[in-house]
Amino acid sequence: MSLKSIALLALLAACGGSSPAAQNPTTTTNAAAPELGPAPADDAARLEWAMNGPQRTAAEKARDAARHPKETLAFFGVNDKSHVIELAPGGGWYTEILAPYLRDD
Repeated sequence: MSLKSIALLALLAACGGSSPAAQNPTTTTNAAAPELGPAPADDAARLEWAMNGPQRTAAEKARDAARHPKETLAFFGVNDKSHVIELAPGGGWYTEILAPYLRDD
């Protein structure tokens, strides 16, 4: 392995942060997911349903006022038929919205 490759690997390892779940071992991820029930057929209602679902904590919901998920997803043209790839989701704040919102289609 060349010196450049080793330096690049070291840099990437140093830049990789851990998610809040990794920082807090009492946080459980991939635990038994709460049952959301059937999603509404209407796109706007489905987004509201996903944002208010039991899979999101009160702290995550409280951040909606500052992060504006409806407006952000609309800006990027995301709808209930979109194919979305979430790169480096970190703590999964958007994942908790996107996964149920997009799960059926």
